Amino acid sequence: MAERRLSSGRFPTLQVKMDFWAFVLWLEVTLSYFDTTFCENQCKIKDLVADCSHLKLSAVPPDLPTNITELNLSHNQLKRLPSSTLSRYNQLQTLHAGYNDIPKLDEGLCKVLPLLNVLALEHNQLSTLSVRYFSYCRNLTELYLLSNRIKQTSEDVFGSLQELKILDLSHNKLVSASLGVLQQLPKLQRLALSANKIVQLKSNDFAILSNTTLYQLDLSFNKLTQERDSEVGISELQSIVDNISRSRKIIFVVTVELLKDPWCRRFKVHHAMQQVIQQSRDSIILIFLQDIPDYKLNQMLCLRRGMFKSHCILNWPVQNDRISAFYQKFKVALGSSNRVQ
Repeated sequence: MAERRLSSGRFPTLQVKMDFWAFVLWLEVTLSYFDTTFCENQCKIKDLVADCSHLKLSAVPPDLPTNITELNLSHNQLKRLPSSTLSRYNQLQTLHAGYNDIPKLDEGLCKVLPLLNVLALEHNQLSTLSVRYFSYCRNLTELYLLSNRIKQTSEDVFGSLQELKILDLSHNKLVSASLGVLQQLPKLQRLALSANKIVQLKSNDFAILSNTTLYQLDLSFNKLTQERDSEVGISELQSIVDNISRSRKIIFVVTVELLKDPWCRRFKVHHAMQQVIQQSRDSIILIFLQDIPDYKLNQMLCLRRGMFKSHCILNWPVQNDRISAFYQKFKVALGSSNRVQ
């Protein structure tokens, strides 16, 4: 009887308890899994900003709050930015879509996002820029296209960007610094063309910028040759001599790096000064981007500020509101007579 009670009483109870705790453990693991998956694939929404970065998304989420003003879609697997989906978020002012696999843009992107100010498309697969890409981007102030595969731009592709202040095309495959023919980008302040495949600058490359407020142009890490309008078969050394001789004004942008440049120290400045002495021409303009003391300038380049007219010595302003005044002084220096009075 005792054994029967043990068999009929305790064993089933023990089995029920074991089944219960096994179920609890399974439920905890399952809920934990679904909770983690849910969090990993959910955009974070805070103060009208939707952060959907690093989620391995292959499509733009269609169920975000429609009144968001900033959307971060960077570091995903997007191949498109479809206007049909983004039209839901027509209050967007900032769109980050860098580090994706986007090969081209929807031509109506800015049409459905009329308030867009900042468009970041760095590290994608863009290879060409169609004039239709930005035709509706009239309020865009910042455009980041760095680290794509852009080899060329359509003529006057930026013609509609009347408010653009920053344009970054660095780390692409551009072979020319020319971005168009007609005057464009009237409010552009910063243009980055660094780390492309530009080897030569032509006189009309920056024709589109002739009416802009540009104060920063980055051409670093391009393999620019030093010849200007050099003839075939003329050595680099002779080309520099010829160009200095033919130049009405010789401009040196003085930085710490310039002081270390052996070409400038041993040849260019020397020849420029010889040009001044031999022809009695006050043709050198010094633009100081950094605070270089006079003794160091004399020590490294054999130049002193007292050797030049005061209006031919310019200092790049620290305050942005002084840039326009700098350009006025620069124009005066360029227009001054070379003949020593």
